[in-house]
Amino acid sequence: MKPFISLLACMVIAAAAGCSNDESVKEFNFESEAIEYGMKESPEIKEIIGESKYVGDEKVLVYLFKNETGTGTGTATLVQNKDKVKWVINGPGVVVQQPEGNVGASHTFETPSGLKFELYSGVAENQNVTVETKIDYGVKPHVHEESTIYYYLSAVPGK
Repeated sequence: MKPFISLLACMVIAAAAGCSNDESVKEFNFESEAIEYGMKESPEIKEIIGESKYVGDEKVLVYLFKNETGTGTGTATLVQNKDKVKWVINGPGVVVQQPEGNVGASHTFETPSGLKFELYSGVAENQNVTVETKIDYGVKPHVHEESTIYYYLSAVPGK
């Protein structure tokens, strides 16, 4: 009976540990505090280079990061909850500028509330760069002047 109780206790502890949620994410009074915290927690993030408007209680940020393989883009979401704001990373970023050669990339990600977006990014060879999205052709992306990395954030229709 004692091994059964020990096993049951381990299962309960493991289940409780596996059921963590957003409560562990820190909340802040201001967007600037949440961004500062996010960049401190992820030192490879060098700069916020773009943002969406608020959709519901969420604003998507596009950031520039540098790591050992190169420079790339990623996204985070600022989540408003009453008078507080949280910083949530939307998964890994994409390296687009590297010594072996530059690449163009797109990836779909989901915000904490389930909204889907697609981030298109790459390195602009000139100022006339355009991207083809799933719903449009010849879209002119934003170009970060210092790095020449471009990005375009597009909402994915439907949910």
